[in-house]
Amino acid sequence: MSDSSSSNVATTRNAIASSADWLGLTKAALETINSSSPVMQLTKNIVSWLGRERISESDFKFFIEQSRGIAYPNEYGLSIREDIQRNENKIAKVGGIHLIAAGAIGRWMAFSEDHAYMVTTVAVITKLYGLGIARGFLCDMILYDRHQSALKDFEISQRWSVERARLKGVIFKIVDSIALNVVNPGHCLGDMPYQLKSLCVHSISGSTNDLVEILTKILRSNADTLLLCDRFLGVVFLWIRAHFEGNIEVSVGGRKVFRSDGNFTQRKFSMNVNEVCTQDCREESGKWYLAEFLDGKWITAVQGIEKVIPITPLSRHPLYSLDAQIISSRREVLNREELYNIKVVAQRTVAWMMDIPLKPGLQPRFFQRDRSERHANPSLRLGDIMYRCPQIIHEVNVQSSPFIPPEIPGYHSPELESYDSDDSSARVGVPDQAFWQKVQPVFKICECFPALFDVSKRVMERCKCPTCRNAGPINDCKVGCLREATVNRFFWLFGNAVADGLGIPDVSGFLDFDQYVYAVRFLLLDLIDGKVDWDRWFNVAASTVLGYPCQEFKETSQATNSTVAVQYGSMTAAAKWLDLTQNIRSRGCFAVEIAEGVLPNVNDTLAFIHSAEKVQTKPKTSSGMSFSSFGSPESWLSRILEEDSSIATMRQAITAWQHPKSMRLITIVGTDACQRIIDPADALNGIIHAEYMNLGDSPCNHGDDNALDEAFVGISDPANWYLWSFDDLLAEWDDNSKARFFTVTLNTELKLNVAMAMVSRYGAVIREVPSCLQCSILAGINRGDRQGADASVAPVVTCKIKDETLTRYYKNRPELRRGLD
Repeated sequence: MSDSSSSNVATTRNAIASSADWLGLTKAALETINSSSPVMQLTKNIVSWLGRERISESDFKFFIEQSRGIAYPNEYGLSIREDIQRNENKIAKVGGIHLIAAGAIGRWMAFSEDHAYMVTTVAVITKLYGLGIARGFLCDMILYDRHQSALKDFEISQRWSVERARLKGVIFKIVDSIALNVVNPGHCLGDMPYQLKSLCVHSISGSTNDLVEILTKILRSNADTLLLCDRFLGVVFLWIRAHFEGNIEVSVGGRKVFRSDGNFTQRKFSMNVNEVCTQDCREESGKWYLAEFLDGKWITAVQGIEKVIPITPLSRHPLYSLDAQIISSRREVLNREELYNIKVVAQRTVAWMMDIPLKPGLQPRFFQRDRSERHANPSLRLGDIMYRCPQIIHEVNVQSSPFIPPEIPGYHSPELESYDSDDSSARVGVPDQAFWQKVQPVFKICECFPALFDVSKRVMERCKCPTCRNAGPINDCKVGCLREATVNRFFWLFGNAVADGLGIPDVSGFLDFDQYVYAVRFLLLDLIDGKVDWDRWFNVAASTVLGYPCQEFKETSQATNSTVAVQYGSMTAAAKWLDLTQNIRSRGCFAVEIAEGVLPNVNDTLAFIHSAEKVQTKPKTSSGMSFSSFGSPESWLSRILEEDSSIATMRQAITAWQHPKSMRLITIVGTDACQRIIDPADALNGIIHAEYMNLGDSPCNHGDDNALDEAFVGISDPANWYLWSFDDLLAEWDDNSKARFFTVTLNTELKLNVAMAMVSRYGAVIREVPSCLQCSILAGINRGDRQGADASVAPVVTCKIKDETLTRYYKNRPELRRGLD
């Protein structure tokens, strides 16, 4: 063999060996990444995040190295880390879905010793300002620390710095992740101390470079420092309070109002505020001086000018808050009386909404307005299906508004009045529904609510925009117009009331105002048209607490059945009725649960979860145990009273769906013998359509349940009666079946809810043991007859009461205690 051939063979062998080494290394790397170790899971999350955000590995490594150890939070600043840790130790579930701890890089930063300052910095700045200032501040701080040069030279050179360009892209994503996964869930450093809350907050004039220089000098000086300022520099105080290890003291007008003692050093930082703002100070500018105590005297280190930057916090705020960042620009154009009148109108509208009579609808609407009982006493109102009463109805007194007297109705139907085309300024009522389909939504809403119309008309007299000066239609009003501010403020309050009614505790600072009021506007239009659409209600409530863009919901809500959950960042909201193991009733069913954590197998920042349809089976009318198979009615009856012996379990899985932001929830209920995919929305729909026979009903004359009247059996024609166990129901029942079926006693909420999902089309008669069986049979027969010949005959589902308090209550009433002993 020639040397050339030997060389080729050796090269080939080396190449094969090298390939084998790379394959082995790749296999080892994959095994490492897929390991259950927390460190490996963190690595996997970071790699996934880099790919999703399209950040190069080199830029990320450069950012990690350059940003290492610039500052360190003190004990107060580390409270954010402790808060996150406490939350992750109690990760719960929402709607029956178990959550897992979020692995976002923004949360990881809080546990990094050298990078935790980035989390506290974002938390401090977003307490007062937006993300833009937080991004610029962190970028300037990293570059300033790296160069350690005079600030003026640094400020000029860093504008065209390649390093800044590399850092900027990563920092933007890091700040967004921290804000979404730490600030938005509510992990913050608390409010401004009560001694300083009344002070008007000013900031450093110019770019964030001046702010970086002040904070860096205070933090790294070996001497005491003194900041003299004409007005209160709030962001300086908040940042120093979270990072300075020494003593902090604030004086206002020569009087000490705040003091905080450090634990590790005797260095002292003092802020002397010359005066308190007593008038509008936006056009005024003050000065500030930073001095160090060196060689027994104060030496000025740096100085500058202060100014007022509009407060635009991203932190969470209470419902109905007037200080929300998302409405501040519109709030400023309205005076106190106008804001109060808008709140009165919103209160009246909420009261009208809660009194709307309802009747069962079809999924995903669940309910619809019952116009037949407009002047009667309805059995179910919209306020009954809400989880709780919105607090806005208690906040103001409608009698105390001189401009909106009580005789002005909160709502009137447009078909009750006539439309005068010559008087465009008058309230309009139109019998022709085609007209309403052509008008714009805001105009329609104003015409249906006279009080809102009057408030907007009064505001129009003060507005100087061209549309209002020329008495133009309200649909043409733009941002900055007083009428536009009025109606949008009304929509904001009404949307908050809807969220409040569904159990939402507060409002996210990330909420987009324009998209939010747009979603609320169409929810109110649905109510005017008699629709109660769960998807619209859930969108308004979930976006209120999570802060995601409302219009994103529209893109995915048509993908499948009802929307049952949404994940945004590190927070998840889900329908309360999604958990089939809990008691579900039509009253209070419109409820949303919120928890911090993410859904399994959902990696998207924003994802909507829709329920999968239940699996239909071929109807089998002869399944179950027929009435004739029992020797006597008594034996058939005794079998009904026996509790079902099967053990039912529920499992849930989330899979991808058609839309990139849409996922599908598959709910599987099974026993040892069978299993089936169930739609939780069908369970709620079945509950809504069901008729309850419980101990609270009026006593009847049927006597003991241990005997059936022969005449009653003959009239009811039991030849087509079938008795089903839970296994039979789960495996074979179809809601198109024409058989009259009864169940044995279902002893868990899960079994009852699954049974309701099986008969969701027409509902059933739910008999709570030990209520009268004969009354239940008659109710089932009558209910089936009302549905018509082509409809399913209403089944009778027997269940066992679990509420011991309710049982004791009926035991104390002898006329209702039949069968309890």
